[in-house]
Amino acid sequence: MTITPPKVRSGVSKANRTADIQNKAARPHFVPSRRIEHWPMRTDLVDPVVAFGVFGDPSPEGSHDPMRNGTTGKLYVKHSSEGYHPWRDAIARASHQVTRTTGWSAINEPVVVGVTLSMPHSAASKKRGDTFHVTTPDLDKLLRAVVDGLSPKPVKAADFKHMPTAVAKRARQQVMEQHRKLSVLHDDDLIVGFSHVVKVYEGEMPDALSSPGALIELWRARDLLDPIGRGALARVTALDAMGMCEPDAGWPAVLAEAAAARTPPEGPVVIGATMDHRSALIVASAMLLGGPSTPLALATAA
Repeated sequence: MTITPPKVRSGVSKANRTADIQNKAARPHFVPSRRIEHWPMRTDLVDPVVAFGVFGDPSPEGSHDPMRNGTTGKLYVKHSSEGYHPWRDAIARASHQVTRTTGWSAINEPVVVGVTLSMPHSAASKKRGDTFHVTTPDLDKLLRAVVDGLSPKPVKAADFKHMPTAVAKRARQQVMEQHRKLSVLHDDDLIVGFSHVVKVYEGEMPDALSSPGALIELWRARDLLDPIGRGALARVTALDAMGMCEPDAGWPAVLAEAAAARTPPEGPVVIGATMDHRSALIVASAMLLGGPSTPLALATAA
C-alpha cells in the first residue's frame, strides 16, 4: 500500500506555500494498522546463509569527539566509548574466521540481519533472574557497532596522498577489494532490514550466548520474499503449508478425506505453486492429528 502525502496548493506565493506545508505537517495523517501491508519475514522457515557467534563485551559506538594531537597538531576523531573499537574488531575477526574456514565471499546483494546481544549479568540482575537488559547502553548504539564489524574496514584516501591521483585511486580500490575478501558483507548499505534485534542477559534465552557477546545471522532478502520459488524453505509446519498453496480439490474436501482415512499417509511434502493431492493429505492429517504447529518434512518440487 502506498501512502501519498496531501498535495500542496499551486499558484500561491513561496511564503504561503511554505506556510501551507508547515500546516499540513502539523496535522499528521494516521493510517489504521489494518490498512498497511507488512512484509512477512519468515526467518523461522528459511535457514540463514551465514550465522556465527562473537564473544566479547558489547559496546556502543558512542559520540565522535574531535581531538588535536599535541605533538603534530593534527586533528583526529576519538570515540567516547572506549570499548567500541575492541568490540568492533572482535566482530571483524569473527567475520574473517567465517571467510577463511568456509571459503565465503562477501555478499553483494540485499540482506536481512538478526542480532541477539548477550549482555553481562550484574550481581543484582542475576539475583532477580532478569532476562532482558533494560539499562544502558542503548540498543541502537550497540547495533551500529555490529553493522560496522560486518562490513569491510574503510580505506582512507589520506593514506595514498603521496601517490599520483590515478595510481592512488587504483591502489585504494585494490586494498578495498582485499578488505572485502575478509568480510561477510560487501557493504553495510546492503542491509535492508532486521528480522530481530534483541538485548538480553547472557544465557537467559535459547539464542543467547553463555558468555557476553552476540549471535549474528544473515538471510538473503530474496529468499525471504519468495522462499518457495527460490527453493529456500528449510522447514514448515502444517499451518504454514496450508497457507502457502491450495490443492486442486480445496482444503475443506481434503480435510474431510483425511478425517475419514484409516491410515494417515506419510512422507515428505512437496510445496510449489500448487500442492499435489498426496502432499495435501499429509498436511491435512498432520493438522488433524498433531495440530497447527506439527513440523513437516519437505521435498524439492520437480
